[in-house]
Order: sequence, then C-alpha cells, then structure tokens
Amino acid sequence: MKDETICNMKELEESIQNVLSMLEKERLERPGSMVELLMKRYQTALVLVRKSQDASDIESSDLKVIGGARAFLDSSSDYHHPVLEEMYKVEKIIKRCNGDDARRLYGEK
Repeated sequence: MKDETICNMKELEESIQNVLSMLEKERLERPGSMVELLMKRYQTALVLVRKSQDASDIESSDLKVIGGARAFLDSSSDYHHPVLEEMYKVEKIIKRCNGDDARRLYGEK
C-alpha cells in the first residue's frame, strides 16, 4: 500500500466529485459539448476509485481523465474556468499515485 501522504484516495475521490459538480453546471449551459464526454470519464473514474482499496488497484490508464483539462480548454477556450484547477488537481493526484511515470499514465508498458 502506498503512503497516504503521497497518494490519498479520499482526496482523489473528493476532487473527482468536485470536477463532476462543476462539469454538471457547465453541461446545463452548453449541452452536447465535450463536457458530456468529460463527465462520463470522470463518472467512470469515480466508480473505479470508490471500488479500489488503494491506488495500486488502479491503473491510471483505466481512469481516462488524464488530459481532461486540455480537452476542456479545446472546447471552451476559457483559461480562467475554475474547473481547470480542479481537473489539474485530479491529474496531479493520479500522477503522484502512479509514481509520476508518464508511460504508465498513458497505458504504455
């Protein structure tokens, strides 16, 4: 099991929930946008995080949220949107949980 200071699953779950809450508000303003795809990915990630005992149970490639901030920016061009900070936080936690190994983050062996 990983050190909780390095990989805090509760913090990851809370951050994903925050992103979903913000994306839901955005979806209501812009239906049919990239936001709906991002929401599906974050919802899937939330389910996986809740099912896992610790970070070693999860491959970050299974979470499919790495790059979500970039996708949001590509669709909105709103560089000051608060959801970006929370998405960045989720990605940072995932990277910490996976030893910041970029190959592992993108599913490469």
